[in-house]
Amino acid sequence: MMIAVPSYNLPKMHRLVKERGFYDKGVMAPGYWSVIKKASSQ
Repeated sequence: MMIAVPSYNLPKMHRLVKERGFYDKGVMAPGYWSVIKKASSQ
C-alpha cells in the first residue's frame, strides 16, 4: 500500500490503517499467496 514504509514500521502502519477504517471495505489476507488465491477464485 505504501512502498516507502520501512519494514520495521509495518506493524504500526497496519494498526493505524485498521484504526482509521481503511480495511472496512477491503479484503485482508495473511500473506501474498492468500491474496492470489482470493483473486483467482473470483
